[in-house]
Amino acid sequence: EDLTTGKLSTYSIDDIADKGNTILLLYRDSSKRLKLMEINKKSQKAIKDIVIMSAQEFEPHFSSWFTVNAKGEIHYLNNKNCIIKIQT
Repeated sequence: EDLTTGKLSTYSIDDIADKGNTILLLYRDSSKRLKLMEINKKSQKAIKDIVIMSAQEFEPHFSSWFTVNAKGEIHYLNNKNCIIKIQT
């Protein structure tokens, strides 16, 4: 889509997890949203690409450290050095 529209996008990868036949990719997109993409290893195509936090929800946590595990559970380290689990 970006190539056809001529728009540039910036993505920042927070974490990657191996889920067997797929890979989970936790990233921040150019709209400042936190997203989780599931990619099929064999076809290398995205199966899912969901918004975990909107730009407004994510703004107070932008400098936080986020991680994802093979179950798709997302955790982050908040500014009080507490690890918080986000339900997905």
